[in-house]
Amino acid sequence: MWLWLACTSPDVSEPSDSVAVAESPVDSPQDSDTGGGPDWPDAAWVLDGVTVADARGRQEDRAVIVVGDLIWDVVDAGQDWPQDWRVVDGTGRYVLPGLIDSHVHLAYSGSYGFVGDTVEQNLAAQLAWGVTAVVDAGGPEWTWSMRDRIAAGELAGPRMKAAGPFLTAVGSHPCETGNDRGLCRYVDGDGGELASGLRSGGADVVKVALSETGIGVTWPRLDLGDLADIASTGETLVHVGSAEDLRDAIDQGAEHIAHVPFADDITGSDAVGATSLSSTVGASGLARIRDQDLDSDVFSTVPEAVLDNWRTAQGATYASWASYDQDFADQTRSNLQVLVAAEAPLLAGSDAGYWFVPHGLALHWELEELVDAGMEPVDAIAAATSVPASIWGWDDVGFVYPGYRADLVLVGSDPLADIGNTQDIVRIWQGGEPVGDVWLAEGGPFCLDDRDCAEGCDPFEHVCADACDPPYVTSGACDEDSWCMPEDGLSSSDGVCHPEEGCDWLAQDCDPAYYGENCVPADVDTSYCWPSGPREAFETCNYLDAGLRCEQGLFCSTLNWRCYELCDPDGPNTCSAGTCHQERAEGGEEWFGLCY
Repeated sequence: MWLWLACTSPDVSEPSDSVAVAESPVDSPQDSDTGGGPDWPDAAWVLDGVTVADARGRQEDRAVIVVGDLIWDVVDAGQDWPQDWRVVDGTGRYVLPGLIDSHVHLAYSGSYGFVGDTVEQNLAAQLAWGVTAVVDAGGPEWTWSMRDRIAAGELAGPRMKAAGPFLTAVGSHPCETGNDRGLCRYVDGDGGELASGLRSGGADVVKVALSETGIGVTWPRLDLGDLADIASTGETLVHVGSAEDLRDAIDQGAEHIAHVPFADDITGSDAVGATSLSSTVGASGLARIRDQDLDSDVFSTVPEAVLDNWRTAQGATYASWASYDQDFADQTRSNLQVLVAAEAPLLAGSDAGYWFVPHGLALHWELEELVDAGMEPVDAIAAATSVPASIWGWDDVGFVYPGYRADLVLVGSDPLADIGNTQDIVRIWQGGEPVGDVWLAEGGPFCLDDRDCAEGCDPFEHVCADACDPPYVTSGACDEDSWCMPEDGLSSSDGVCHPEEGCDWLAQDCDPAYYGENCVPADVDTSYCWPSGPREAFETCNYLDAGLRCEQGLFCSTLNWRCYELCDPDGPNTCSAGTCHQERAEGGEEWFGLCY
């Protein structure tokens, strides 16, 4: 096996040499079976009387001594500790290494529509569930700044590897129906160049969508030559849906597979050559939460606006989608069993932040899925600790062992007997300190909210910005490359100057045109591209619900929330209904034309 297996308590003075994937822990600074006596450090705290439960198995009656942010030693429990040490009684409890989720999206809430910014809650939820390190497998470029501020100790959150934007084909995952410029970079013969640009910008690993088997359709597939060029530039993480995708990704040199395929059956040999595969059964989130009691305490770390969104989805509205989602979940579980039997290099990955997948909690669900697929609990713990630590280059975490970082999760019941007991969390430490609220020091290239900025925090870019006063049509409120957006992205009476690349509202020149985006006038000198929808002229509309967005070429008025044709007041009448009327900003400045 490529994981440490232990049915009885092993000699823990040093780990087994049988492990091929995980690095061996460093040597102990002290003899791990005797007290340090006069050699003990002057300042320390000790977690006494615990059973250590990590990838080596169970070690009972231990005491974990922490100095600063490191585990100084693991020794026999119940010793005569120095009087000035802080002693935490862990009798009858179990201590795990901090958990690692190898597939999350911290920028996203888990709702199927925008409900406001939830990044602070996402970070807090991960830590609250004992997840002290994550791989952010796709998101805006600002996730790189967030990662750096966590690493610098300026922001409380899990240690991160961050991919940044996806590389994908136009019309494919994760931008199947709309162009999200923060999330997607479109590949057309320039995959290597785009990948190099992401890496130089800050990507730890490049995320690629090879293809996507959607609900009843298959989206465009990335050219395999482009995939090979991308993989040649460095570590590459590939979203796959099918057995063919899995084989092709490995054949083109990609090390990491972002999902167990969910579209069809695979064989164990299909995964040969992969460095890692993330489990992500939980990506079928609607199937998981369909019958859950969302009012229970287990969902207390999920923002209420997200829970309200999920309650709607539990009804009949999404019944068809739920059926597809359940099919995908069943297929993923079947393929996960194949990979467990083949001893493939599986990592626990939840896809937290994707629709209906909660941050933090979902990793514990993923551990249950791994055990249901045939893993022993000790294997599943390794798949969320020592193995991903080795895969992602974190050589100071993954074990409860001397010299390792003191990222610790104390639970009240035995996770090696029942993996569900990882959810019985009593206390969490990160770097030797108890996990508390998420906070951020003022200044720097990343912000959570206005507390972190002299003026205001842009909720989409997460950078400090000039404050302004909506309504955002006011002339001169922001510079010519920005517009005054409500600071919560929804309806706040306070605003921040939000930058846009700009487009021509009259020419409707948003790119790529395949998505049918609308160029929306924001203020007198700024416009932005936004996905179009099915609503016709004079029908009610809004910007957040895909089913209520206006058809291409129409404008959703923020005054009465109806769709109108855009027109040129100085040109010939092109209105299909009504005539072209000049619209003006506050102060009477000419702005754009609408047909009515």
